[in-house]
Amino acid sequence: MLMTSALLFIAMREIWGWSLLAAGGAAAFFLTVDGAFFLANLSKIAEGGYVPLILAIAVYGVMWIWHHGAAAVSARMHEALIPVSDFMAKIAAKNVPRVPGTAVFLTRTERDTPPVMVWHVKHNRALHEHLFVLRGEIL
Repeated sequence: MLMTSALLFIAMREIWGWSLLAAGGAAAFFLTVDGAFFLANLSKIAEGGYVPLILAIAVYGVMWIWHHGAAAVSARMHEALIPVSDFMAKIAAKNVPRVPGTAVFLTRTERDTPPVMVWHVKHNRALHEHLFVLRGEIL
């Protein structure tokens, strides 16, 4: 609740354009009430209130690791991207056989060759005649 009051102050100042005095007064009122609740519940930590705190720290830790891992994978993927013209030139230069049919490749890249297509050519040593690249964007 203390964090919500602090975020309310930021919203009042930056989004709603309130003056420092008006935003500070409203936030001070909520911070006083929330601070009283916080202080009243501090004594419950020794009587078992530490369990939800430990669980919250564990969940936060998992989310933090997930976020940093996903960012590292994304950065590594963007380092290895190949422009489509360069990829198709390599396909032609290496005489990679084109097999009949259509292949669908899902990607997050906007303009470069999908990493899964590069992997597909590397391991199967062939590429379909027709290629359909589908970009999915999660909003």
